[in-house]
Amino acid sequence: MRDWESSFKRWGQTPAETEEARIQNAIRRIREAVRRSSKLENLTTHVFVQGSYRNRVNVRQKSDVDVGVLLCNMAFNDKYPPGTTRYDFGNIDSTYSYRQFKNDLEEALVDFFGRPNVKRGNKAFNIRETIYQVEADIVPFTK
Repeated sequence: MRDWESSFKRWGQTPAETEEARIQNAIRRIREAVRRSSKLENLTTHVFVQGSYRNRVNVRQKSDVDVGVLLCNMAFNDKYPPGTTRYDFGNIDSTYSYRQFKNDLEEALVDFFGRPNVKRGNKAFNIRETIYQVEADIVPFTK
């Protein structure tokens, strides 16, 4: 019979020093890819860590890192208090869409990591693992 308590304790330990360095390299490089993008430079974005690594429930030595990229300039809000409209709150229509944000984020990742290392999924991008960084999943978000 498996000793689940011991397994959970082991899995929840902080990653080894080299693994932690590879995780931090992935996070740093994703931030750098977003920062270098000419299409994203005039937008306010926030790159943050989420998921199992952030919550310290990742499996040691089999880590990946989940990273969110939040577009802060855009919000989807179609529910306003009765008798009010978006104009009452200073919200304006935008020609920049979530689809365009996701396309621009993909371009930034491909420019930085190279096309063979970036895979686009329905909801997220996947960056391949290297000897310098762990695998990463990047999810674009808006407010």
